Amino acid sequence: MYRLLYDFAEEREGAFQLIVSDHVNLRDEPWFVAAIVEEWRNGRALIPETWRPRDGS
Repeated sequence: MYRLLYDFAEEREGAFQLIVSDHVNLRDEPWFVAAIVEEWRNGRALIPETWRPRDGS
């Protein structure tokens, strides 16, 4: 599935942005590693902790 998404975006030569939120980590696949722009792990998150309400909700 990830290779299909990658190939689809590559065929559009930068004219298509694809955002996938998942926990997959295909470090043995060079095409996958090269496609990573942001890696949200170890305290880095799509929604920063400072954006959360103080009441914890």
